[in-house]
Amino acid sequence: MQHLLKKSFIVLILFILTASISFGEESIQKPNNYLRNQNLTTTEKNDPIKKIPSEEELLFPIRNLFKNTSFSMYYDESSNPIQEENITTTLQLASVGDIMCHNTQYISARKTSTTGTYDFSSCFNPIKPHISSADVAIGNLETTFSGKEKKYSSYPAFNTPEQLGTTLKDIGFDILATANNHSLDKRNYGIIHTLNTLDNLSIKHTGTFRNKEERDTLLIETIKDIKMAFMSYTYGTNGIPIPKENPSAINMINKEKMLEDIKKAKDNQVDVIIFSLHFGQEYQRKQNNHQEELVNFLFENGVDIVLGGHPHVIQPAEMKEVTTIDGEKKKCFVIYSQGNLVADQKRKYTYSGLITLLDITKNFETNKTAITNVSFVPTWVDKSRTKKGLNFRILPVEKAIKDYEEKKDPLLSSKDYKRLKEVLVETKAQIF
Repeated sequence: MQHLLKKSFIVLILFILTASISFGEESIQKPNNYLRNQNLTTTEKNDPIKKIPSEEELLFPIRNLFKNTSFSMYYDESSNPIQEENITTTLQLASVGDIMCHNTQYISARKTSTTGTYDFSSCFNPIKPHISSADVAIGNLETTFSGKEKKYSSYPAFNTPEQLGTTLKDIGFDILATANNHSLDKRNYGIIHTLNTLDNLSIKHTGTFRNKEERDTLLIETIKDIKMAFMSYTYGTNGIPIPKENPSAINMINKEKMLEDIKKAKDNQVDVIIFSLHFGQEYQRKQNNHQEELVNFLFENGVDIVLGGHPHVIQPAEMKEVTTIDGEKKKCFVIYSQGNLVADQKRKYTYSGLITLLDITKNFETNKTAITNVSFVPTWVDKSRTKKGLNFRILPVEKAIKDYEEKKDPLLSSKDYKRLKEVLVETKAQIF
């Protein structure tokens, strides 16, 4: 009898252990399967062998609980997103790279050949949600608005219809950096006419100036109680000399002058110093030593964020641990090149770009300001041929891939779809 009781007890224990193990396995697997299914298309869900996401891919849905964007490279876990009221404030800054306009672009935007009016909205509307939702949005205007009297033109001397500026305002751009190698394409006339156009549109600007007084006045904006200084500089002007009648027309990269501007920003007790730099080598997908040295110099002297342009292709981004000349330890952000937001250049990577999204948080108790999140929306310029001619669109890559798979975008071809998936892989490889 005792033997039977002992045997029954052992069987009971084994049953309990087996049930516990089975339950434990199921409780672990369910979240993993859930995350996998969130990343798979309908076809892939039915074919589990087709795609097994990496650990990194599984993290994207979790990261995107914080941001409704493509993917993140940095999130400050020490900053609790649920803060006591009035202790912190956070703003989002959206930044894009080179905004260019070749003749194919403005010809495609012309409403009719007789009226001479232009409409660029269809090109930019796909990215409007990302730009308009940011608290402040900045881009590099790599053309001039010199007016039709000077005749609209493309490379090598750009002059674009002012309606491009109207569209940039409509989709949510607040600030345009205007110091680049094409700023003087129409000489001092182009500088003045471009800035007048931006003023009429209520778009703030920095980098080019009508006179010395403007040059000596920093662009400082206070948004959500965060005080930010914006500055823009270029490596050169394609050999075009600075106008004798306006020696202050453009900010050139010059360390001594940059230090003067940084000191002005500090004297104004700004929370964040943001530099837009037009530098690097065209079409090179890696930053050079000069870029790195200059960025390190700026960070050590108090700059918090460097937004790069000019190479026309995406170059890497980085959060840097910095000790400033004042002994302060902080994290600074650089993206060496955000690529083209829009252009019609012929090289492979020149149709790819980024919308960089930075969350900037100020703590009123400590009076410290920090970058608490960095995320990106990869973009790609779709150039489709329609009955009306060429049609340019700046497409958020991941949404465009989904739209093609769901047959929501008739302008995208299978070739476009393949390229979009390649762009997504290329972009992530550049950023991480």
